[in-house]
Amino acid sequence: MHGPAPEQVPASANEPVPQPPPAGSTDADLDGIDVTHEYFDADDRVSLAPVVSTWAEVYFKARSYLGKYPPGRTDENVNDFTREYYDNGTKAAWCLIFVWHVLRMFGLAPWKLAYVPWLYKIPTFHTGHAGIRAGDICAVAGYSHVGFFVADHDTHFDLLSGNSTSADSTDAITVKRYSKTVISGYARPAYATAAKPDPAPSRGDVTVMVIAP
Repeated sequence: MHGPAPEQVPASANEPVPQPPPAGSTDADLDGIDVTHEYFDADDRVSLAPVVSTWAEVYFKARSYLGKYPPGRTDENVNDFTREYYDNGTKAAWCLIFVWHVLRMFGLAPWKLAYVPWLYKIPTFHTGHAGIRAGDICAVAGYSHVGFFVADHDTHFDLLSGNSTSADSTDAITVKRYSKTVISGYARPAYATAAKPDPAPSRGDVTVMVIAP
């Protein structure tokens, strides 16, 4: 897939930023429908799925969605992913919903989360970027955005995410290159071990938008 030339913008610019929840609010207040609490256990965590799929399988499916708009888009923040999550036409920031959709297709998301700061409810959650690797669910810029960590470039990394901006859309699925300093935290799905090295995107097959610094 080929697209516009890489952009140079501040690390957290042009990304959807969810507002912090008001004191005492529930997920129903945050996203319109109470769809999350049933997935939390007594320790306020969500369960991990059985190991059934490799990161390679998940990656190639996630990459297949790259483009200016998500499938089924009828309006900003209304698409097939949000309709699957809410079962209606609720408008919502959908970056974590996109991750949930892809993992759910492989039986890897027996949880339902849309609010990025609640990534910590996944038991494999880690703060910061130490130990992060391809396939991890990676939050950036103060938990304002989330996607798949798809390639490690030492001090930088590539993030494949939905509800992102491109040169000609504010509602796209993209791969962008960030400094690791913007990583807030990450969680690791229970992937099966791949027989071959996991794939990584390159400039030859996906659009990588370079985010400064």
